[in-house]
This record gives sequence, C-alpha cells and structure tokens, in this order.
Amino acid sequence: MTFNEKRELILLAEKNIKSGKNVSKVESEDVKKMMKKIAANAVSIGLYNFNSFVISHINDGDFTTIKPGWKDARVGMVKCLAIINNEGEDLIDILGLEEIEDAVRFTLFELEGEEHEGQTD
Repeated sequence: MTFNEKRELILLAEKNIKSGKNVSKVESEDVKKMMKKIAANAVSIGLYNFNSFVISHINDGDFTTIKPGWKDARVGMVKCLAIINNEGEDLIDILGLEEIEDAVRFTLFELEGEEHEGQTD
C-alpha cells in the first residue's frame, strides 16, 4: 500500500470516528485497523501526558506541587482507561474533537516516519 493510500485510510478512519461510527460497523478491514491505531495512539498520548505531568510536578517528594493540576491529570488517565476498556470503540464519546485530531496527527506523523525509514540515501 502506498503512502498516499495509507494517508487516505487514516483520514477516512478519522471521519468515521468523528461521525460516531464504531469499528465493528466498518466494512473495510484496513479502515478498521486505522481506527484502532488512532485509538491506541490516543492512549499513548494520554499516558505520555499523564506521566510527564506527574514527573514534572513531584519535586523531591513534595506532593503538594502536583495538587493544582491533579484533577485534570486524573481525567486524562480515566479517558485512557476508558479507551482500553472499550477496545478502541466509541472514541467520540470518550475524547473531545481536539484529542481525536491530536491522535490522528500523531498517526499521520508515524506514517511519515515509516515513509522516511523506507527511503534509502
């Protein structure tokens, strides 16, 4: 499959996710895989954000530094757990549009990385 074909699959998967279509209702196996990949990337982004927040806010065991943003950090972690629990389904019910778009951008970024790895100098 070409780079452009994969890119179009990602964009079609995004459209399906944003319209609320479940993976199980999609006919194309390739689009299903891309929808799952986007969901997995959303989890990866969420876990990265959570870990970064925790690591950067616990200074020398001073747990009070984490308190101001802790509620938002926990909400992000709960979203990750919900995606995993739902096996990547109902992403539109779990994430906001911006979070979905971030996961799609990351999926496109990964695709570009794969493309560059495949090129020889």
